[in-house]
Amino acid sequence: MKGVIDIGSNSVLLLLGERAEGGALTIVEDLARVARLSQGVAASGRLHPEAIERTLAVLREYKA
Repeated sequence: MKGVIDIGSNSVLLLLGERAEGGALTIVEDLARVARLSQGVAASGRLHPEAIERTLAVLREYKA
């Protein structure tokens, strides 16, 4: 099984897949969670600790 995580400014995406015989990719899991990582960045120029924690919580969920 192979996977990829895409951490964006608003959401965290997870895609898991397996190679079938013949090389075709079968999608096993395709998830999206809203984490709002960029919330407040326009005003402060920095990532807020709460936004980082929300993103980490999503990553912990994906790990489980």
